[in-house]
Amino acid sequence: MPLPRIRSSWLILVALSAALAATLAQPARAGDAVSRPGGASRTNSEGVLPQQHCVNLSWEASTSDDVIGYNVYRTDMPKGSYRKINPVLDPSTLYSDTSVAEGKTYYYVTTAVSSNLKESVYSNQVKAVIP
Repeated sequence: MPLPRIRSSWLILVALSAALAATLAQPARAGDAVSRPGGASRTNSEGVLPQQHCVNLSWEASTSDDVIGYNVYRTDMPKGSYRKINPVLDPSTLYSDTSVAEGKTYYYVTTAVSSNLKESVYSNQVKAVIP
């Protein structure tokens, strides 16, 4: 029996610049695309710290009882082929993608995986624009 499709209530992704993210009094919520300062010891040729970008994803859990985890897929084309980005099956409904690049747009979907390792269809797609 196929797994039910993951419910389509992804949090809306919001892109924030590093300056804006630094001025916020509260930490970023799951579902936000944020820019954070890079490692303190790494500077570019102009002596400026590079920014490390991150997309935080959140979704509702599958209602199926035998789901053991989720896979997260990404593409940089609206109708492109997805590539799995989580290295191992993730039991959580949260994922942070830290391998994104400045100025790029990414599209994400997830799948639920059952105890017999059957994967559901893709969830709805969500878009993240990196500043």
